Amino acid sequence: MTSEGPVHEHLRFDGSPYANKYKEKTAEHTAAADRLREEDRRRAVELGKRLVELEEARERAARSATVSRAVVELHWEAALEALWSESWLKLQPKPRAATGADATPLDRLDDELARLAHLDAELARRSEALHAALHRSRWSLRMRRG
Repeated sequence: MTSEGPVHEHLRFDGSPYANKYKEKTAEHTAAADRLREEDRRRAVELGKRLVELEEARERAARSATVSRAVVELHWEAALEALWSESWLKLQPKPRAATGADATPLDRLDDELARLAHLDAELARRSEALHAALHRSRWSLRMRRG
């Protein structure tokens, strides 16, 4: 046995072109395996980040679903209360939720709601500034006596 592993006495690879070719191929395969391991590490980091993003999105969706169910329940109760006195109207049980509905419009509506909230805040700020400007002495209306 040598430092390179078990070698049969009748096989000598030192200086052989086959041994050199074997060493070259082994080095190429080792380098390729190292590159693959490094790419796997990078990909694992990317996938870990993506997993966190997806988990956060799932949690937002779950909260949104809970709020939506509560809102639907409140609206249904309000509708029943509004129609309770109508004795001629046959009240039906609440319909079942549609399964498989596309949530994408809700995401867009959430984004739009955030944008509108920002615009509303800006409008309030400008309205206050205009109100303050109109009530300053130089802009106030003076009544003439005469």
